[in-house]
Formats: sequence, C-alpha cells, structure tokens
Amino acid sequence: MYIDKLAVFADDLAFDGTPEELDSLNVRPGPGVPITMYATGENMAGCTGINIRDKANSGDSFATRMTVNFTAAELNAGPIQITLPSNIKRYLTISLAGTATAGTYTAAISMTGIQTAK
Repeated sequence: MYIDKLAVFADDLAFDGTPEELDSLNVRPGPGVPITMYATGENMAGCTGINIRDKANSGDSFATRMTVNFTAAELNAGPIQITLPSNIKRYLTISLAGTATAGTYTAAISMTGIQTAK
C-alpha cells in the first residue's frame, strides 16, 4: 500500500498526540471512487475506535462525522480499513474514541485500487 505524506493523519503518533488536519482536495481520488482510510496501532490500550471529524472551511470548528468502533486489540492487529462517507467535507481530522492510555498509532488515507507497484 502506498501512502502519500499529504494523506497522513498520524505517523507512529503517541496515544495523546494531536493528529494532522488534511485538506481533502489533496487526497480525493476522483468522482465515484471511495476515500479509504487505514489505521493500525502498537501497544494501544483503552482505545475503542476512531472518530472521523470534518469541516467545510478552514476557520470552522470540526464536527464528528462518524465513529468507527473496534477494540484496542483489533487496532494493534490492524490495519483496520475505514471507507469514508461520500459527502465528507473538505477538511478532515481524526480523534481516538474511548480513553486511550498507552501506545502509538498510524492512520492515513490510501488510494486503494489506483496505485500500482509498476
């Protein structure tokens, strides 16, 4: 799987770190192609999912669009694949659901089915 630096929310980020804010104009694969996010963790504890948050304009506040629930063990065994809604707004970020107490995680958008290793 190929990951573009412009499409990374968290790269081995500590459980209490602040994920990046992405401009979806940099990561949209095109009309009719879903936006897919992948997440995986290491030694994560207390995490019960990921909140996908979005906003239309850079000056707006983020609102939670959806929460994807899983266990910390599932995240540690990842990657977990999350298909984002087609009506997602321009600016995106994530937050951990639950009460994470340890570990690191990586989360990014990947253009599944578009990239090849040729």
